[in-house]
Amino acid sequence: MFKFIVQKILLAIPVLWIVATVTFFLIRFVPGGPFDNERNLPEEIMHNLKAKYKLDKPLWYQYTFYLNRLAKGDLGISYKYTNRTVTQILQQAFPVSAELGLSALSLAIVSGILFGSVSALNRGKFIDFLLMTIATAGISIPTFVFGVMLMYIFGLQLKILPVGLWESPRHAILPIITLALAPTANIARLSRSSILDNLNKDHVMVARSLGFSETKIFFTHVLRNSLIPILTILGPMTALLLTGSFVVEYIFAIPGMGRFFITAVSNRDYDLVIGTTLVFALVLLFSNGIIDILYRLVDKRILHNSGNL
Repeated sequence: MFKFIVQKILLAIPVLWIVATVTFFLIRFVPGGPFDNERNLPEEIMHNLKAKYKLDKPLWYQYTFYLNRLAKGDLGISYKYTNRTVTQILQQAFPVSAELGLSALSLAIVSGILFGSVSALNRGKFIDFLLMTIATAGISIPTFVFGVMLMYIFGLQLKILPVGLWESPRHAILPIITLALAPTANIARLSRSSILDNLNKDHVMVARSLGFSETKIFFTHVLRNSLIPILTILGPMTALLLTGSFVVEYIFAIPGMGRFFITAVSNRDYDLVIGTTLVFALVLLFSNGIIDILYRLVDKRILHNSGNL
């Protein structure tokens, strides 16, 4: 297991370098610049701004300068948020996105597995049809449409929940439900399919023939094995939710990474765009590593086979 973790860490280094390189050049090839909106600035001041941020240098110089700074753990400074480094901005934004994402992920896992289990155990019945219809709708409805609908019903019409900001647990209810909708639907559909497949496995039939209760069979033999396919999608899903849904954070005016990323792209705030992308990539790598470890804990055969490599 220790060797596996070390391999994952070593693999993360070139991956992060590739992400930083691709993002660096892509954002600079996009038309426009960080100070193009400052049309009233004299040419001399514009030249001084570019010189301050090394934007007057050749592209290869900007790239090597950024890599040298990145190797020291410096993500740069923001062009739009005066006197604030990218690290300071992300330190403020990431906890908000993480809290929103972890809450939505927890809700999605619990409700998705619950709905999928109920649907599988009642295959062909009305409750199965109802839950799968809701799951299909959850996948099909765009996040911003669902979020606006919740804001209209519970915020504007019923006036029982706030429709924006991130100031109290009540403010978090609508964003969490909105963000958890699609993951819940995906997990519900996948868990239903996986549970139905495991219900007909030979070892389950043997357990029934030995007189074990259906409840014990389900939790001991069916549900545990059914979690393995679900773990497959939890890696990227966790990273996406933890770093914050851009749409959800923008709709509900939540000061998380997604909202900062959108404004950074619009403002061509180069360092902030790259820094946010790197954090997203790092969380994705970390999440996938945790999922791989959970694979080995849930399915002992994976751990046994990896030990023989």
